[in-house]
Amino acid sequence: MMNQDELLGVMERVADGTATGDDLQLYNDWCNAMQAGKQDGIHPSFPEKSEAIFRSIESRVRHNRNIRYRKWTAAAASLLLLISIGAAFWLKQHSSSPSSNAAGNMADSTIRPGSSGAVLVLADGSEVELGAQQKGQIGEQDGSRINKSSDSGLVYVFNGQGSEAGTVQYNTLITPNGKQFQVQLPDGTKIWINAGSSLRFPVNFDNQQNREVQLNGEAYFEVAKDVHKPFVVVTKRERVEVLGTHFNIDSYDGISISKTTLVEGAVRVNRQMELRPGEQAAVQQSGKIDRKSINTANVIAWKNGYFSFAGESIQEIMPRLARWYNLEVVYEAGLPADKMEVSMSRSRSITEVLDYLQSTKLIKFEVNGRRVTVSRY
Repeated sequence: MMNQDELLGVMERVADGTATGDDLQLYNDWCNAMQAGKQDGIHPSFPEKSEAIFRSIESRVRHNRNIRYRKWTAAAASLLLLISIGAAFWLKQHSSSPSSNAAGNMADSTIRPGSSGAVLVLADGSEVELGAQQKGQIGEQDGSRINKSSDSGLVYVFNGQGSEAGTVQYNTLITPNGKQFQVQLPDGTKIWINAGSSLRFPVNFDNQQNREVQLNGEAYFEVAKDVHKPFVVVTKRERVEVLGTHFNIDSYDGISISKTTLVEGAVRVNRQMELRPGEQAAVQQSGKIDRKSINTANVIAWKNGYFSFAGESIQEIMPRLARWYNLEVVYEAGLPADKMEVSMSRSRSITEVLDYLQSTKLIKFEVNGRRVTVSRY
């Protein structure tokens, strides 16, 4: 952990534009810790110097907000937005005078962050609301006991006595907007399911050649290794085959590109592209697949309780917020295409999140109930 002098040095280099990559990582980690309530910020013995640095950052952002970002390198544009968010957060936390919401008339009491919850659809079509279900066994199907292990997870335990070969019973786990959930399948595979998603899976993998599940939305997989029975995830655009690995799939309806990101192990996408850890396959509607290296921590931040918008436009950011906070988003014409670098806890109120985004001086928000209108600043 940085001491006070080291932290001030990092902030000074961020403020004057001489920060290294390591400086930016330290600064970003510190901002994340502050937002999560794990960091008290600058020691009160020298608040004037630290505040002066942040005032300098804020002034620099305000002075340059009308500069066309295409004149900058992508890294410089992202850095300006990143330090804007950090400065805005610190100044808001340490200001002696009441601060106004940049997001305006927010119905904060009615828009809460997402939480744990899902609907389990059993093989006979009956539904179980999992948010209200107590811990313990909630059913048994085709030789598998279904246990609710906690407020946020199901565990399937197969007793080795399924139905006759050739018959497969499926369950579907649905996470509405504003909910996320976890499930452990009978083979030991663990899956985290993001908001606005659904996962269809067999209640056991007995007498099946593959362990195949169907995903609509986003999920993170930690697949139990079985060299004799590959694990397969099928979406509308992808078929991802694995033996044992950790990976994330983002494949929502209405989104033009489906993305598979490999954290560890190996996967094959659509029987043609094999990924290495740290790589992402982006499948377009035409079927074309592009490969790129990526920071996997940003991709799976949602699983760990954070938003991480790394080089994304407001049009790419808002669908994620809409699913987590259960919002309707309306876009006005002429929105900027600037890319943002923002990390923050998913437990933050919608007021705080929109306030941070608006502090970039690129976009502004108007909130009416659960409807959020986005316009140019």
